[in-house]
Amino acid sequence: EETTTGDVESDTSAADNIATDTDVAVVATTTITPNAPHPSAGPGQMVIEEDSGANVLDITASTSAGSEFASLVIDNVPDAPSGWTVDITGLNVDGAVATQVGNVVTVDFSGYTGDPLNYAGTLSLTPPADTDVDWGTLTSTVTVVDADGDTATDTGTIDVVVDANADAVD
Repeated sequence: EETTTGDVESDTSAADNIATDTDVAVVATTTITPNAPHPSAGPGQMVIEEDSGANVLDITASTSAGSEFASLVIDNVPDAPSGWTVDITGLNVDGAVATQVGNVVTVDFSGYTGDPLNYAGTLSLTPPADTDVDWGTLTSTVTVVDADGDTATDTGTIDVVVDANADAVD
């Protein structure tokens, strides 16, 4: 609402009495989904067969025009002492660089030259031999920032379930 001080408008038309805000909301989204869904997987699940090879998860992130990726963090990723084999090289896309420290994978976008609005990489998991112990929930969190320094964050999750298979009798 305009406050008047008793002065007189020299231009009585309303055409130039418009204020606009061109600041656009920053949007971030991320998903974590099985590359090849298992027939018995429920919503938000990746079912891995016991004693299987690499099982691929698609990790995606997107943002709105005028924003850029600040970080992508994947929590609760199996580490070496767990007996699982993890391959993060599929996250190294178009200059993005993934590193794993303990159970956390971080994707650094400082050298990213790919699509400025969309990122897609993969993470491969192989369970230890002869176990059907479920891993738990992986969480993917993307943070984006715009030129004004405004940020947005989104989180996606997936439960990693190992399906038991009977081993041959020795």
